[in-house]
Amino acid sequence: MKMHILLGLSFVLLLSGCNVESSSGNSGSKGLADQVETNVAASANGAVATSAYNPDDAMKLIDEDDTTWWASNPGEPIIVEFAEVEDIVSLKLTRTESSAPTGTNPAILIELSEDGITYAKSNVSIVIGGVACSSMSTSSTSMSCTLAEARATKFVRITSSNNSYELRELEVIAMR
Repeated sequence: MKMHILLGLSFVLLLSGCNVESSSGNSGSKGLADQVETNVAASANGAVATSAYNPDDAMKLIDEDDTTWWASNPGEPIIVEFAEVEDIVSLKLTRTESSAPTGTNPAILIELSEDGITYAKSNVSIVIGGVACSSMSTSSTSMSCTLAEARATKFVRITSSNNSYELRELEVIAMR
């Protein structure tokens, strides 16, 4: 009897030393199936929005309240910084209803950066070149892009070119 108890105890110690998951599946780290979409651009998740133009309203772009907005000024960017570098999979910019052409000279340029120094243009705004979208959609009130592959990003820079826009919300999704 003592031998069975000792063998059982040895087996439990061996498993715990190997960091094998228990039957509950709670090992302290998430597998791919356990990850959920998280808006890493939300101020509630530690993101910060800054702009030299209209700085007091900059955080309204990431407050997850589509009744508030930040008004852009041509050539004056707003920069959203996440709490940490994230592997983002999609983004969506919502604005009040207005025409915002895309193409080689977009009305609203969305750029991504890992370091805050070197930025890559998102295809959701420039269409050709830059960060590829596997699917995208634009309307009179939004621009969205599902990235062709996850991209390490900590900064999103948004700049309007010729007109001012009321930018309501930026949503940037990463899997956590």
